[in-house]
Amino acid sequence: MLLKLPLICRTVQRNASSFSVTGQRNHAGVKPYIDFVAKLHDKQKLEHNIRQRKLNIDLNELYLLRTLDLSTKRSELARLDQKIKDILTSYSNADRTAEGIESLLKSLKLDAAKTKTEFKALAEDIKAYDDALLEKFLDLPNDIHERTPLDTSEIRFSYSSQRSIDGAENHLDKVNYLEHHDPFCYFLKSDAAKCELQLPLHCKKMFRSFGFAPFSNPDFVRSILAEGAGIRLNDLLEIIEDDPKNKFNRLHLAGSGSMLSFLGFVTKLLVYRSRLPLKFVSSGKSFSLADTASIDQGLYSTCQTTNVQLFSMTIDESESLRQFDETLEQMIKFYQRLDRTFRVRYVTADELAQAEQFRADFEVYSPHRKCFVPMGHLSSYGDFISRRLLIAFKEDSRSKFKFSHLISGNVINVTRFIAILLEEKGALSAPAILSHFK
Repeated sequence: MLLKLPLICRTVQRNASSFSVTGQRNHAGVKPYIDFVAKLHDKQKLEHNIRQRKLNIDLNELYLLRTLDLSTKRSELARLDQKIKDILTSYSNADRTAEGIESLLKSLKLDAAKTKTEFKALAEDIKAYDDALLEKFLDLPNDIHERTPLDTSEIRFSYSSQRSIDGAENHLDKVNYLEHHDPFCYFLKSDAAKCELQLPLHCKKMFRSFGFAPFSNPDFVRSILAEGAGIRLNDLLEIIEDDPKNKFNRLHLAGSGSMLSFLGFVTKLLVYRSRLPLKFVSSGKSFSLADTASIDQGLYSTCQTTNVQLFSMTIDESESLRQFDETLEQMIKFYQRLDRTFRVRYVTADELAQAEQFRADFEVYSPHRKCFVPMGHLSSYGDFISRRLLIAFKEDSRSKFKFSHLISGNVINVTRFIAILLEEKGALSAPAILSHFK
């Protein structure tokens, strides 16, 4: 597959949020659920969270914005709004036959124009404050779960293959299977191309037997979904639009094998509790610039990969933990069928993404590099994303809605796994590797 992504894409800076508080300047389809009291009541806990994640966030500025009293300005805005309505009513009800009516109407017009100017200036002032507060609040990370190790990562499970490897080779030297130019351009050939097509099918078939419903996702997402998931826009590819309707809610190429691609379906989704848990599996491409900035490591650092992605919606934390453990065991069974040395590692807080509570990484041993390579992961998000993208459920038609707890993860990065197979002599024979799934 040949990619010339720089011709259609560019990286972007987050200079304004695609979320909106009032919706007057930049319309947004999603208005996040913001609970300042719950998030900011324990400043010491929040500071500890930020230190553990090694983030550069100034909480003092956020708390200062939060303590500013705009009640006087908001009251004045309401007064001006009412004044405009009263002037318009007086103008409409004025007796056009009365003496001096033209002078009165002119005076009312001038007064209305002046009041509207004052209203607009004050509204923009309040809007700027609301946007600044929302921007800083959206930068805050999810709470760290107790499963996250404090100082060093924790090995949850390890598996050692008993196969003997007769010499390890650099996968970039396997020109019969791979033509690699740079992180944005490579070709898979022969059995490598067959494996890329067939392995995801076997993976999805296995997880369908575990109760995951097959899902077909779009390749494109909007900025608002990325911000809702706490994903940096700099890590995404932007599609240049000739006439974008909203310059802040841009179009990005994420791929149908990414977690973001599920969010377009579940955002603003309200279901009954009896429908949960919902479990989906999808395979496809995934696009990211996160690994391409490092030293070129062949298929280990490509912009485009083939993934099998899981996504689950659950009721609460207890159900989420149970579902997480069950899915983790199912992923371990899948990797055992691949019969490669691997381990499952709970990562420390500084390795977590903004939206993650805790994460388990699946790492496969590379015979050539002689180290473990990240191959998949399973992440718990709690209701962090659900509150931002309004993913909820109800007990019945008369009860209040609650936010779903989300779990998602990449079962296997097929592109990287092919690199592992290429390092072993004869390991990439498609029938040989796929025979474990028959």
